[in-house]
Amino acid sequence: YITPKVLSIYPSFGQDGTKIILHGSNMKNVKGCRFTPINKPSRVVPASVQSESEVFCLTPLFLARTSEPMREEDVMVEVTQNGQDFTDNGLIFVYKDPPQLLSIYPPVGPDEGGTRVLILGNLFVDSRELKCRFGTLLVQAQYISNVKISCVTPKFY
Repeated sequence: YITPKVLSIYPSFGQDGTKIILHGSNMKNVKGCRFTPINKPSRVVPASVQSESEVFCLTPLFLARTSEPMREEDVMVEVTQNGQDFTDNGLIFVYKDPPQLLSIYPPVGPDEGGTRVLILGNLFVDSRELKCRFGTLLVQAQYISNVKISCVTPKFY
């Protein structure tokens, strides 16, 4: 029995159903990911092994939805090969409300890309993980404030 070791988690924050990538070593026999919040029972979800060093999991539903904004909640993430023994170097995934988009300017641009788009909304987070999606293409976002980000459109041909 070779114990897996989780070294990193990406993304490190998101919502219910976020696909996370766990990088580490000895991951080829991982069967599940355990999510343990403070003062709540843990949940184990199936893992999808991608390689000796990479596993995918979907974050489980933990927080009841209300009309009030969700507070951030730290959850420890560990992996298991047998459903009983878990890694003990759990990394933290932070549950957060998703950003809300209110407006985008300009609303159209050329297929060649290169147009800087200003996006206004709420709950943007200053993070390397902040991205804009144009169709199926992801590009890095520039954080301006918790209500404003910008992105440069990619080529669409």
